[in-house]
Amino acid sequence: MKGNEGTRKAWAKGLGLACLLVVAAALRLQHIKADPPVLLPTISGSAGIYFDEGIYCHNARNKILFGRWITDEWNPVVYNAPLTLVYFLAFKMFGISILTVKALSVLMGLAGILFFALGTRAYLNSARSLGIAALFALDFYGVMYNRIGLLENFSSLCFLASFFLFVRARGRLGPVFFLGMTTAVAVLSKYLFAYFLISTALAVAYEAWRRSDRRLLLSFLAGGLAVGLPWFFGIYLAFRPTFGKIGAGWGILSLPRSVGQAWSNLVYNPLPRYLQLAPAATFFLILFGGLVLLKLVRPKRVPLEPVDVFVLFWIIGGVLSMGLLNYRPLRYYVPLLPALFLAGSLLLRDRDAVRREARSFWLLTLVPAALLFPVLRMMTSRPSAFFTFPPGLRVLIYLSLAGTILYLTLRKGSRRPVLEVVLAGLMLAGPLFLYERHFFRAPTYDLERASRFLQTLPPGSVVMGQEAPRLTLGTPFRSLLAYENWFNDRDPFTRFKPTHLIVLDRFGDAEAGWIRRRFPEKAARLEPVRKFKVWDTTMTLYRVPD
Repeated sequence: MKGNEGTRKAWAKGLGLACLLVVAAALRLQHIKADPPVLLPTISGSAGIYFDEGIYCHNARNKILFGRWITDEWNPVVYNAPLTLVYFLAFKMFGISILTVKALSVLMGLAGILFFALGTRAYLNSARSLGIAALFALDFYGVMYNRIGLLENFSSLCFLASFFLFVRARGRLGPVFFLGMTTAVAVLSKYLFAYFLISTALAVAYEAWRRSDRRLLLSFLAGGLAVGLPWFFGIYLAFRPTFGKIGAGWGILSLPRSVGQAWSNLVYNPLPRYLQLAPAATFFLILFGGLVLLKLVRPKRVPLEPVDVFVLFWIIGGVLSMGLLNYRPLRYYVPLLPALFLAGSLLLRDRDAVRREARSFWLLTLVPAALLFPVLRMMTSRPSAFFTFPPGLRVLIYLSLAGTILYLTLRKGSRRPVLEVVLAGLMLAGPLFLYERHFFRAPTYDLERASRFLQTLPPGSVVMGQEAPRLTLGTPFRSLLAYENWFNDRDPFTRFKPTHLIVLDRFGDAEAGWIRRRFPEKAARLEPVRKFKVWDTTMTLYRVPD
């Protein structure tokens, strides 16, 4: 008995969490230089997952190699100044390489898992907190995107740090001040995530109202200003013309042109398509919607807690903000994923209230189920990415949904812990299958091969193209990211004298197309050097004649 008690205490003190972090790290570090699985760009329709990890460390690389932070119009400082500093320090200590970029991203992912687990421990016991943290840590999307040096991984870390501070603050002004700071950093990490500032402010305001202490809201705003004001005077005013051009270019690419188009974007939000490969998160989202409606309908019997408001507005803000855009690849939704698993943690917390109010809860759950009917339909009929799962595994996923319903209706007793373990196993089967079948079993190294070839270019080469920063990352060569109407599009051949051009042969030949249209004489003289396989297409490397 004493031995069992000692084991339980050890797990409660962190051994279980440490083991989870080791497993999560091992999955993320396997085949670290391998390409992302083709399944991800196929479901997203965007090639950014291949190449964007090279563009946000552009300034840091420039400073170390060429002695200048800014060498052209592409300036990641205006997108994410804190991350630029992080990359610079990492490159200084560990060298400029794709391994450094990926390792940083993995560390951010692991830190996010830690914040997730420690935050949920504020209202769950250690076993249940560890279980829901495992579902989050081993989710296929989370594992795959944490391996890639994308800006959204830094944003997700800030979101989860904010969650941790929110649930641990307990009315204390100091943590709420730091919550304001982390929330501001989250927003400044990617301006599309401005909704998170609004959602967190609403949750803090609700907490302040419940405690009759408006100092909480003032402390939160002060923390936000402590980050926002230096950014405004040090970054925004210093690069105001750049912000103007970025805004114009971004508007052309992503913003709807009319109310009708905005409504159409919302109606055809790609979130249901993305959720096909995250069935556990889908179940949690639907059931959490029912729980929130129950709390709104029966506030005295099932009160709405501040953390409910925090997670609710995080989800609503993410769905609406991303849904309005014309361009919304899967990676934009990565910071939304933690909220879906946090929704599951709140269901665990309130499982007894759900059982007491079972009739009302299940009736109200029909509302979010109807809103997410597209993803439920995709889970039962083709064509659908859900059918990537083999028949037997699909049955297990359906059983996990049925088991979740059973779990929420069972009275307290000895069967609940057993059912919790079984459900966790069923829910983990899907993401682990995707990991093994679509990544671990047969990794590809197309980007690595292309990068190695570019290392053989003549000394002093300058490589232009949207793929150039990623493929030249480990070389001594300058890279030039050129994008029409955004940056480096005003006669880049004269201004920057690129020796080579690399383009992706996809999306209607858009990358080479604008160069042919704007610079026909240069385009006519381009000399093909080599093609590289990537995704379901190729990249072409050209030599630019003198």
